[in-house]
Amino acid sequence: MKKRFFGGGIFIVPVLFFAFFLFSCADSSPELSEVNPYLVLEFEEQKALSDSFLSVFVKMPHDSRRAESFVVKSLDDKHKIGWKIEEPGVFDVDGEEFVYALRLCHQENQQLPKGKFTLFYKDAGGQEVEIDFDFSYEDALIFSSKDDISSLIAQKTENLALYDENNALIFFGKAKTAWKTDSDIKKDMKTAESKRIVLYSKDSQIIVLFPVEKLEDSEEKNE
Repeated sequence: MKKRFFGGGIFIVPVLFFAFFLFSCADSSPELSEVNPYLVLEFEEQKALSDSFLSVFVKMPHDSRRAESFVVKSLDDKHKIGWKIEEPGVFDVDGEEFVYALRLCHQENQQLPKGKFTLFYKDAGGQEVEIDFDFSYEDALIFSSKDDISSLIAQKTENLALYDENNALIFFGKAKTAWKTDSDIKKDMKTAESKRIVLYSKDSQIIVLFPVEKLEDSEEKNE
């Protein structure tokens, strides 16, 4: 099974392609190197505040393709919440292997819990292992507007995502210097129909998705 982050303009991180789900025959217990949690803030044009999600990336020393499922549980007494992820996504980049879960939602009328979490991982052979991790963020982030959010995040990078008419990703990365206008983008990327700005901070473990915008031709603006 192949999974991707960019389908439908829903979620974006700086990884473009994933390996197929192939399972080896090893029977040894699985190992987990570390868990990297991210706060994801997704803005939509018609909403003043963002929707917030928890995304979890589990670094594996090997055998990430054997992943079957994992459970994430908050240890916060006030917010007892858990998520079970069947057939988690898998990818490798720069020789490192990860399994992941995207868009883990908070309970209605509550914020995403902070503090201690436990992740229970199960591989295709039925072997299980668990690992604890911490997740925190500033409350001001989830109550910030899209006009103010950038000023609250230090050490961030800005990337551009471009989509075709079917909302399939055709470009992700730093915008080219020559792309001064939407028309410049469309001249270079012929099938591009919409765009989205993405802020990413590895240090703060935050991903911000700004609203998807339709690309406009200069001719359309002059009509």
